[in-house]
Amino acid sequence: TIDKGSNSGIKENMAVVDYNGLIGKVSKVSKNMSEIKLITTSDVNNKTSVVIQNGNEKIYGIINGYNNNNLEVTITSSNTEIEENLNVSTTGMGGIYPSGILVGKTVGVKSSKYDVGLIVLVKPFANFDNLRYISVLRRE
Repeated sequence: TIDKGSNSGIKENMAVVDYNGLIGKVSKVSKNMSEIKLITTSDVNNKTSVVIQNGNEKIYGIINGYNNNNLEVTITSSNTEIEENLNVSTTGMGGIYPSGILVGKTVGVKSSKYDVGLIVLVKPFANFDNLRYISVLRRE
């Protein structure tokens, strides 16, 4: 919960970042307060489209979970080789998050539950245990 609301120009679905990267979006707004839904939530209605930049190749995926301090990004390609320390950022798809907001870096890969694609483990840039100063991004 933050101490800014519609009186300060906050609207639902605005992207929220800290100084390191993406943390979530505004989910509810009242006159003087707003609730933020973090990208770490397991809510099936709160999916974030991301892109992993692997040299000249762009690998698209969806943040589908958060486990052991890592985001879990599902990609449909199972034959793609993904190295560690690749940047992960928002795609701009879906109209919520602008493209290019940093999310984190890749730290590993594992098979998906039914061997359909891969789960890429991403260490988020934001420290979700210590969120003090955040910014709400206004889309014009």
